[in-house]
Amino acid sequence: MKFELHGEAMELSGGIKIALESLNTDTDNDVCVSVSKGDLLNVRSLDFGYEIIYSEKAEFFRGFAILNDKIANGDKDFSLQEIKKFDRCGVMIDCSRNAVPTVENLKNILFKISCMGLNMVLLYTEDTYEVEEYPYFGYMRGAYKKEEIRELDAYAQDLGIELIPCIQTLAHLETALRWEYAANLRDNGDVLLIDEPKTYDFIEAMIKSVSESFSTRKIHIGMDEAHGVGLGNYLLKNGYKDRFDILASHLNKVMQILDKYSMEPMMWSDMFFRLGSKDNDYYDVNAQIPSDIEEKIPKNLSMVFWDYYHEDEELYDNMIKLHQKMGREVVFAGGIWIWRGMGAAYHKTISSSKAALKKCRENGVKNVFATVWQDDGAEVPLQEAYLGMQLWAEYNYYDEVTQKHLQKMFKVCTGYDMGAFLCFN
Repeated sequence: MKFELHGEAMELSGGIKIALESLNTDTDNDVCVSVSKGDLLNVRSLDFGYEIIYSEKAEFFRGFAILNDKIANGDKDFSLQEIKKFDRCGVMIDCSRNAVPTVENLKNILFKISCMGLNMVLLYTEDTYEVEEYPYFGYMRGAYKKEEIRELDAYAQDLGIELIPCIQTLAHLETALRWEYAANLRDNGDVLLIDEPKTYDFIEAMIKSVSESFSTRKIHIGMDEAHGVGLGNYLLKNGYKDRFDILASHLNKVMQILDKYSMEPMMWSDMFFRLGSKDNDYYDVNAQIPSDIEEKIPKNLSMVFWDYYHEDEELYDNMIKLHQKMGREVVFAGGIWIWRGMGAAYHKTISSSKAALKKCRENGVKNVFATVWQDDGAEVPLQEAYLGMQLWAEYNYYDEVTQKHLQKMFKVCTGYDMGAFLCFN
């Protein structure tokens, strides 16, 4: 099949080349497609050919996949309109847990994601990216070179996907801190030592590296699950201090570095809730967060509420509202369950995602993403998360998603059969 695209197609040229090389467009007929920008996605047949109206690049490639499927199935007369529910809807890919995806593997995933119409991908890298000033950072861990990230970034841009660094600036740094260079940087085994000048030299080197590798100015700075913060070497050096104050002090120091590199940060929100809970429970709706905490949190910081577990709409509603009381933009992160056992747990993925995304829409949350963690050895291939990605893509366009609709769109966007992905369910 030879596609002839007319109209506002110049910004799409790189992505269209990728799409034509990747999609099955095997037919003898030439296809004339009119392309233009608008407020929504509109794919329809015309007397002279076809038309795709799109509001952003990623949406065009969803439309292109739909059009290709319509033509392949011989549909002559059709018109489809879709309106996004969220400004940004995407996925976070774990590139740290014992299995760092190759650049080529990530490119394949990015293309499938673009066909779904998702427009944001976060690369979760604890120590699997290059920091030139610290050669043992990521040593023997398969860390990405700057050139590799730039290559991925350019590829993602062609497909209308914003590639965002997702790093750690407080905890989850056990593999980075195990070397001797980090002896003076540790509070405990995986938490950085707050208020130590060398710690902020280290963090600046990390932020400098990703700022030079990614074209976006957005960054996820982590800071989740910093269990024991202020209770290790920090306690020995400084005595006991209020842990809310310690966390706020650290956050503001990191923000000063981010401002230097013109980065726009988001962070996991759980530490604020854990420290306010008698049981250290993130989902404690009775957690006592200090009344002045809003004054201590930088105004340009987005709070990422993560929950992969619950199926109770009321809990999501309450937690979103509690986050919004902090006076900062709320981003929601759900989960595609490929991190337990030998196969994906789609019964859990579907039930938790459906409840969460419904309440996100109702509460005006505009930016959401699904995490694809690879805990405990990464037994399950990343590709097994495709169905979960499709689920989130469909909830980006529809209030309700039936199994029949999901099955159809999964075939359109990936070429795979949904039933095969539900075998472990």
